[in-house]
Amino acid sequence: MGAVGVIMAGSGVQAVFGPDAERMRAAMDDYLAVAGPEAELEPEAADTPAPTQAVAPTPVIIPTISEKEVADKAHNFIEALGGVENIKDVSAVAQTRLRVTLNNSELADEKGLRAGGARGVMRTNGTVHLLVGLGAEQYDAEMHAQLAEAQLP
Repeated sequence: MGAVGVIMAGSGVQAVFGPDAERMRAAMDDYLAVAGPEAELEPEAADTPAPTQAVAPTPVIIPTISEKEVADKAHNFIEALGGVENIKDVSAVAQTRLRVTLNNSELADEKGLRAGGARGVMRTNGTVHLLVGLGAEQYDAEMHAQLAEAQLP
């Protein structure tokens, strides 16, 4: 998986990833080379075999947000993004963000978006990313529904 350093400590394993991994691995190696008895495992811990049974990962629980809260925040987002006419596309990204493509990104009101419930706002080339927390799919679906309803004659 790309781990640069792996340390076995009893039945536990620590893997080091990312751009600092090599530096961290070298620092750990240096420490272990000169460490005294405090760096050694307890005799009974060293003799304990590693578990043989796989443990299932803990499921991620995504909270359900009330329909009213979702509808209110979606309405606030649409207004702060410059209204229905200014929104080209909305999509949920990574369970916590909304990616909104706008006709005119200058119409997006960052203070209004934050006041309307966005935890963070990032702009990139006509696109606004709203950090909304878990439940981005709910906001995405509600915004699509409100945009479609507004388009009806």
